[in-house]
Amino acid sequence: MDETTLLWIMIFVVGGIIVALFLVRFAMWLNEFQQELMIINTEIRRTAGSEQKRWKKRKMRLWLSILPFVRY
Repeated sequence: MDETTLLWIMIFVVGGIIVALFLVRFAMWLNEFQQELMIINTEIRRTAGSEQKRWKKRKMRLWLSILPFVRY
């Protein structure tokens, strides 16, 4: 094996590890997002009036938190 082939193998291995870590972190975030969304939807169904409006605003903030630099 020459040096170029070894370098490409190392790049693919490191890249694969980085992609795997990203996928794990994304799966954890998605799980938290879905749990919070489920809680909010339950509260929207349970409440009425101004309290329900507050939960709907919270749901909108949760969805907007997907965008970069928007905090939930």
